[in-house]
Amino acid sequence: MRPRTAAAVLAGKAAGSASRLLRLGGGTAIAGLVAERVDPSLVRTLASGIPSGSVIISATNGKTTTAAMLAAAAREAGLRPLANASGSNMMRGVAAALVIEAGVSGSLRDSEDRLGIFEVDEAVLPYAVEALQPRAVVLGNLF
Repeated sequence: MRPRTAAAVLAGKAAGSASRLLRLGGGTAIAGLVAERVDPSLVRTLASGIPSGSVIISATNGKTTTAAMLAAAAREAGLRPLANASGSNMMRGVAAALVIEAGVSGSLRDSEDRLGIFEVDEAVLPYAVEALQPRAVVLGNLF
């Protein structure tokens, strides 16, 4: 893995831990924000390590419910969903979900049976599609 990606993962993990330790939040958004600043291609790099690929879900309403249903179906199929379940549906939330699942080497841990399931705000959909290169995009109601 690239040294810059490994540094981004470590910086993101540290920022998330500090945020939780100082009781400034759950540490999910800040972890992704810091990691993306260190390595702007972090999402693309880490997402490429998900063998089953990724699915993006975007809508004005219903993203979380749809993502939860898809994750349940994936688990029934023997896959382990990797998702931004914290509700941070901007690119920093996607980055944070990937950072959380990455090892200190900067690559995803135990990724052989993973499926990325990312809910994203419709405003960042084009960026998410570019970075994640998903196998499928699920669009709900868009206002």
